[in-house]
Amino acid sequence: MNALRYLRSRLLDLLIFGLTFALLMLMLWLTGASEDFVALVGAILLVAEVLRLFAGYLPSASFWHQVDRIAQAQVGGDPTPIDVASTLPSQRRYPANCADDAVDALLDQYRLSTGKERADAAEYRSYIERWSHEVKTPVAAISLMVQGDASPLARRIEPELQRIESCVDQALYLARSYSVDRDYLVRPQNLGQLVREVARSRMTALQLSHVHLAFEGLDQQIYCDPKWVTFILGQLVDNAIKYASPERELTLAFIAHRENQSSAHETVVLEVRDNGQGIPLQDLPRIWDKGFVGENGRDRSGRTSTGIGLFLVQDLARKMGLSVDAWSDGATATTISITFPMVANASNDQAAQ
Repeated sequence: MNALRYLRSRLLDLLIFGLTFALLMLMLWLTGASEDFVALVGAILLVAEVLRLFAGYLPSASFWHQVDRIAQAQVGGDPTPIDVASTLPSQRRYPANCADDAVDALLDQYRLSTGKERADAAEYRSYIERWSHEVKTPVAAISLMVQGDASPLARRIEPELQRIESCVDQALYLARSYSVDRDYLVRPQNLGQLVREVARSRMTALQLSHVHLAFEGLDQQIYCDPKWVTFILGQLVDNAIKYASPERELTLAFIAHRENQSSAHETVVLEVRDNGQGIPLQDLPRIWDKGFVGENGRDRSGRTSTGIGLFLVQDLARKMGLSVDAWSDGATATTISITFPMVANASNDQAAQ
């Protein structure tokens, strides 16, 4: 609250003071008081009123400054609007004692409840992380057993194990996405190396689905967290396989190129293209929404998609300072584009926000 707004809020008080001051000066003049005495009394009253207004303005200014901060704070941010509200200065010198007590009681209750909720959420995320690591051990053991078996049954089991591992990774990265400061480090990486590592990890599923891989322009240095980008690319490969068209052989292409070269806005754009079922045009704006399934959400085996994969792709990319876009003709082609900024600290700056 600025000084002008404060004076407007005290307009009735100022009007009463003005009338009282004028009547007092008139009475002193009518009683024959000297001009010096009248001026002295008037000056004392004016100074006293200015000091009274100033003493009332300081706590009010502090109070309304905090109110402005509450309006600017974002829900889920740091600090939250309630966190800012809990630091509001007391207005007990005014007739707001009851309201002050009520607000204090509500804030105390909120802090207790949200503190417990935050502790429970942190404990749950920690449990999911531990569970994910525990599950990976037997899955890896079974995978090693299957790799040593050349029977047709083993060949069918291996991609299902990879599917389990992908679902476990989704749960793990979903838990980690709420705490960016943990297990997160942006550093220079070779894009081609990351893409080929993802392709190798899913080679059995790619071979069983008869996927033709194509690579172009991948010899690029990018700035990212390698584990997070590997997870993102893995989700895109899994989706391409899941939504392959039964009418034609699937081609999955990874194509990279630079944009805005030799400028402060230089980027590397990776396009992941496939010729599968495409994304229905009415679903395209919502594919990044958490839990959205869409028309293609049920695969040929009758299993329903979780709707988490592309949500995590966009969420993790955003936290690294990357951007993702999707294009599809709605029937036979899909392209997911990932843009990597070439400024080394851009991702760290984005994550800090």
